[in-house]
Amino acid sequence: MTTTHSSSPAISKQPRPDITLTPMADIAAHDDHYHIHIALPGAHRDAIQVEHHRGILSVSADVALSPEKGRPLLEEFAHQRWQRSFQLSDDCDPQQISAQYEDGILQLRIAKSADKSPQKISIQ
Repeated sequence: MTTTHSSSPAISKQPRPDITLTPMADIAAHDDHYHIHIALPGAHRDAIQVEHHRGILSVSADVALSPEKGRPLLEEFAHQRWQRSFQLSDDCDPQQISAQYEDGILQLRIAKSADKSPQKISIQ
């Protein structure tokens, strides 16, 4: 097998750079929750991290492909890192975030706080 991508038949042995990508996302608001779908193709469930800190919901995943056995003729895959953050609105309940991952799509469900009324503060 040969490639027509470049005129050189030899593969460059230069290290491939790590790549950080921003995954695509869809966000929908419902009466009692928000639903976020995030595309993380190639990620394994164990490599995905979802964290909430000070109103920021962060999602990251590392994708590292195993090298192909045999003599490589073309190597374009590199280690990839998916990373995206979301500012949560005040009506989100950070204690009620759930996640599911299937077929390369991470689904997050963020419950809305039950009490949306302003909090009255007494003056002493």
